[in-house]
Amino acid sequence: MEIDFSLIVATYGREKEFEKLLYSLSNVNYNLNKIEIIILNQNDKNDIDLEKIIKKFPMLNINHIYSDKKGSSYNRNLGIKKARGKFIAFPDDDCEYFPETLNKVYETFKLTGADLVIGRIIDKFGNNVIRNWPNNPIKVNKRNFYDKYSAITIFYRKSFINNLFFDEKLGPGNIYGACEDTDLVYRSVKLSEAYYNPEIEVFHPDTTTKYMSLEKVKSYALGFGAFVRKNADFWTVFLFIKVIIYHTLHLIKYFISREELELRKRRVAIIYRFKGFMSFKLQNNK
Repeated sequence: MEIDFSLIVATYGREKEFEKLLYSLSNVNYNLNKIEIIILNQNDKNDIDLEKIIKKFPMLNINHIYSDKKGSSYNRNLGIKKARGKFIAFPDDDCEYFPETLNKVYETFKLTGADLVIGRIIDKFGNNVIRNWPNNPIKVNKRNFYDKYSAITIFYRKSFINNLFFDEKLGPGNIYGACEDTDLVYRSVKLSEAYYNPEIEVFHPDTTTKYMSLEKVKSYALGFGAFVRKNADFWTVFLFIKVIIYHTLHLIKYFISREELELRKRRVAIIYRFKGFMSFKLQNNK
């Protein structure tokens, strides 16, 4: 049977969350025979045994691949090369799909003809997570893309993403530990149409800066700076300035309120964005 969706999951260090993801996928209101799930397992077999979890879901079409190289971008690219579906997505190992998620994605591709379709992240009560997602459908472009995507809410036509792939210098597992999805989406909207539909919903726990360690804030900031350096043009530099102003205002806020940890996080967020911009070597770009 022809595969509609290839769901590529690069996983490391999670068991309970991974099982919840598979459970949610087993309950989507979509023909499971038309879905393949490609698991890129970066765990040591002696530490985490995902096979025992996978065996609980015989109704799912799972391609379980052990990867000896860590890094979300590398492993997602490996998944893209293995994928057989017409459409590709990248659910995190700690996110969950709702029953209608894939139906809404399929309908949006059909109605818009876009090469990239984007949804939003919510919690179990329907509240926005990570950012204030727009309530109305929007065509996504270079000017407005930054607050309308997340790696787990992007859905691609296979024929389109085959010509792009993730930049393996960016993302978790690298010094520049974020913005691999930012880079991919920005390159995408420069080439083709993208469409945001708020009816496409994915669950993910809250991951705002408040819950991040200093090391994670640093890694994310380096990734953002690297993304801007790699894609430097009017819109990305303008975005860089806006983000620096945003963090500076929060820096002042936490200085006044004497919240030392948050103050340090904002300082790191600013400094390491500049460091990421200055240190990323353009000749290393994919």
